[in-house]
Amino acid sequence: MEAKKFIAVDKNNMQEYSLEINSEGEIFINGQKCEVEFTHDDSGLNFVHLKGNNYTVEIVSNDQNNYELLINGNSYTFSLETPFSLEKLKKKIEEEKHATTYLIKAPMPGTILEVNVEQNDSINSGETALVLEAMKMENAIAVDHGGIVTKVFVKKGDIISKNAPLVEIKREKI
Repeated sequence: MEAKKFIAVDKNNMQEYSLEINSEGEIFINGQKCEVEFTHDDSGLNFVHLKGNNYTVEIVSNDQNNYELLINGNSYTFSLETPFSLEKLKKKIEEEKHATTYLIKAPMPGTILEVNVEQNDSINSGETALVLEAMKMENAIAVDHGGIVTKVFVKKGDIISKNAPLVEIKREKI
């Protein structure tokens, strides 16, 4: 087996973790060798045994190199990157910080229950732009940055897929 190197990036705080699996199958995290064992039981639960601790792990979603995991009931979102793709990710994030508009996309597939904004409405950071029903649960989709609604892509009753565009907002000055 050829050695494999990745960089895991915690999407919440952009913390980077160097991961390497060498040709003998040994795992190194940030350069430190880790004794890791992966198991699962008949019910389909997955377990990671690391440094004397046991963790129940469930893959909630996987989209290309992006993962959402539940580890002992806590949600973690991360991506696996190569050094090249990590530089592209950092550049994209920096460009998004300076963009004058941003797009709210659907975090999951579902049905639009409410649309609380119209084109040219002013909306404040944290306010709910719309409500999405997914798996019989109502999810309030709030905006990260205040601004003016420039486009609404959906209406009440629409069935949408994950990452579908929902609302575009022109940012207030940062």
